[in-house]
This record gives sequence, C-alpha cells and structure tokens, in this order.
Amino acid sequence: MRRETAAALGGLGVIRFLTNSTPHQLDRLRSQAEIAIPALIAACDDSDELVRARVATALGLLGQKPELAVPVLIKMLREGNGWRVPAAASRALGRFGTNAASAIPALKEALNNTDRRVSQATDGALAAVQGKP
Repeated sequence: MRRETAAALGGLGVIRFLTNSTPHQLDRLRSQAEIAIPALIAACDDSDELVRARVATALGLLGQKPELAVPVLIKMLREGNGWRVPAAASRALGRFGTNAASAIPALKEALNNTDRRVSQATDGALAAVQGKP
C-alpha cells in the first residue's frame, strides 16, 4: 500500500512534464503537491527500500517545495544500502534543475558510486542541476 501510494502521488507530477499541460492543470498540480510533500518527506525514512525509491521519484516528479525536498533527497542520495534509492534521488534532484543547486557537491560525490546505475543517473542529474542541456 505504501509503495502504491508513493507511485500514485508521483504520477500526479507527470503533468508537469507534459508539453500540452494547461496553466490550470499546472496550478492544480501545485495545490495537490502542497498537501503531498510533507507526507512524502515523512515517508523518506520508510523501512522499505522500494517505498523510499518511489518517494524520491514522486518528489522529483512533483517538483514542488525544493527548500524541503532537496535536503531530504541529498540524504537519500548518500544512502549506502542498494542502488535504487540513490539512483531515484539523483534523478529526482535532476528534475528540480537549478533549484537543486545545493545538491551539486553531493551529486559530484555520487558520480564515483561503484554502481553504474547510480553514477549514470547522477551524470544526467548533475548536468540538469548545473543548467546544462
């Protein structure tokens, strides 16, 4: 249930990336995200790795409240158990773009992760956070 809830909340954020999203849809997303962000941040400490990975993805897709989400995602990026959470956190930080500039040192550190899935996700995220195409 926790996994599906995090995934569903992230699904709301897909609206942000649709090229044909109307201003009304984007306003609605912002208001929904205002409610979801605190609950997602609380779920970042869930005992289930897949829940944490989906929460990171949801935070990135929603793209709201970077002042709250980015520090939590940096912590998740540095998680040492497994690859799913750090890779998801890295991609989420990339979705925040330049609003996640405070994550640049952690992203540079994660480029050296021994798991290729993390380092590849981080490479793209770092470029996005630095404002590079």
